[in-house]
Amino acid sequence: MPNAIEVLKEGKIEELWRKCCGLRELSLEGFFASVCDSLPRANDPFQRLIGDALVSWVNLTSNCSRALYFGRSNGDFLIELGLQNCRVDNRDSSGAVLMKAKLLKDRMSLKNVEFREWDMEKGLTLYPESIFNCVLSIYTLHSLRDSEVAVREYFRVLKPSGGIILAEPWCSNKHYQILDSNEACLRSELEAAGFRINAITSVESNLIATALKPRFYYEMSGYRFVSAESREDLEKVFKLRYQVYCIELGVEPSNDGGLQKDVHDENAVHFLALDKTNRPVGTLRAVPNNPKGFPMEADFPLREYLRANGISQAVEVGRFAIDRSIPREHRATIGFGLFKGLYEYCREESIDDIFATTQAKLAKKYDLTGFRQIGEPFEYPAPLSGVLWIPMHCNIKTTYEVYLRGLQKDTGAV
Repeated sequence: MPNAIEVLKEGKIEELWRKCCGLRELSLEGFFASVCDSLPRANDPFQRLIGDALVSWVNLTSNCSRALYFGRSNGDFLIELGLQNCRVDNRDSSGAVLMKAKLLKDRMSLKNVEFREWDMEKGLTLYPESIFNCVLSIYTLHSLRDSEVAVREYFRVLKPSGGIILAEPWCSNKHYQILDSNEACLRSELEAAGFRINAITSVESNLIATALKPRFYYEMSGYRFVSAESREDLEKVFKLRYQVYCIELGVEPSNDGGLQKDVHDENAVHFLALDKTNRPVGTLRAVPNNPKGFPMEADFPLREYLRANGISQAVEVGRFAIDRSIPREHRATIGFGLFKGLYEYCREESIDDIFATTQAKLAKKYDLTGFRQIGEPFEYPAPLSGVLWIPMHCNIKTTYEVYLRGLQKDTGAV
C-alpha cells in the first residue's frame, strides 16, 4: 500500500495548495524526519500524518497565508510554517502540549503563530467568515459528538478557493479501539457542508481527504452550481463535455480516456451544475486573458478587435453543455445558473466584455440577450465544416439583466 506522501503527490496536491494556500518554497522532508526522530514513539501516528500533509507543500509560493490547525502536535511544524511568513492559529485540547509549544514559540520570538486551548465542541464562532487560506484537521472529527458541526465551521471560516487537509483513523489501532470513521461518512459530511472533494484515500489505518471550498457556490431550484476546481469536479466537467461533444454531437474526436479537454482548459474557469445526487448536469467554460490566447483567435482576429475598441480584459465563453436527460423545462434554470456563475466571476475580476461564437441560425437568439455580431461568418474545419459560425460580443451586465428578466418571465425562477 502506498504511503501518505506518495498518495498526496499522486493527487497533485502541490498544485491544489499552490492555488489555495500560496506558501513560499518549503522543503520539509528533512525537517519532518528530524521531528519524528525526536518524538516519543506514542506520537508517531499523528506526526506522520502531519508531516505527510506538509511534505505536499514542497515548492509552493506564498504571501503571508493564514492557516488553522486542529489536532495533536508539539508545535514544531507550526513554528516552521510561521518562519515561512504563514500566520498560524493552533487549537488544541491539551494544555500540556500547548504549554510546550508556547515555550518553543517564545524562544523563536514568533508573533504570527498562536497556540490556544479550545474545546472543539464549542465550535469556531470566535472566528469571522472566510479568513483562513487553509485548514488542517488531524485526528479531530472522530472524537466529537457532532462532527458535522465542525466540518460546517471549517467551511465557514475558509476563504473561497481555500482548502482543507483532513486525516482521520478508520480502523482500530493501539490508540483508538472504537471508531466509526469511514470514507462514505467523511465524504458525506464534507459534501453536505459545501466542500468539493479533491481526493479521499486510505493510507494504512487512516483516511486522508483533501477538499476545496469552491470560489462560487449557490443553489437554485433543486440544483447546485459550483466553480469546478477540485480534481473530482474537473473530471465531471470533462466527462460531461465528452458525452455531449464527442458522443452525442460527434464534433470532437473520441478517445480512450472518456474526457474532452484542450489546451485552453488549464487557463479557464469552469462552472458546473449538479443535481441533488451530485450528478453533473451542465457545464460552461470561461477563458480569460492568458498567454495562450483565446480559442476563437484561430478563426477571428480577436486581439486586434480588443485593441481597436480599447478593451484590456475579456472572457471568451464556450464548451456549454447540458445533459440530454434534463427535462426541457429545467434547461433554462441550469443555463441561467451557469451564466450566473460567469457573471459573478466577471464582477469580481472587473470584466465587462464577453465573447463567443454561435451558429448563424442561432444568432438572432443571441441578439435578444444583448450579444451582437462583430465579424463575418466562418466555417470551422471538419467535422464542423458545412456550418456557419458567427463571432459575437456583449456587455456581461446588460446580458445578465436581460437573461434574468427572461428567466423570471418563463419559469418564475429568481
